[in-house]
Amino acid sequence: QTLSAAPCGVTGQILARGEEDQYLVPVTAGRKLRIEVTARRLGSMLDGVLIVRNAQGGELTRNDDQPGNADPGLDFTVPANVDKILVCVRDMQNRFGSEHIYHVGIRDAGAPDVAATIAVDTIHV
Repeated sequence: QTLSAAPCGVTGQILARGEEDQYLVPVTAGRKLRIEVTARRLGSMLDGVLIVRNAQGGELTRNDDQPGNADPGLDFTVPANVDKILVCVRDMQNRFGSEHIYHVGIRDAGAPDVAATIAVDTIHV
């Protein structure tokens, strides 16, 4: 499946043993991307592995757990002469089924993170 350029996201499931879902993403050389899988944090059974490949299928990088987080994610600088990458998701244990759902988010790693909190649970406008 082809996605749009970052920022973008996609939700999927691993439904067959050994399945690797692959998403083709147009990129710009030198751009730093944050690629993150959300699965365990959603209650999914997926023990995710995130693999980034070039358009020909050669592995560029991979991750299976982030520090303090069971879901995979990584910062990735697009190499020179690369205009498309394959963002791939699989289960570390080759498990599968309807409970093996995930969401992949791809964004500019240089963009600021924004978090909002509120001290009260009700606001009167």
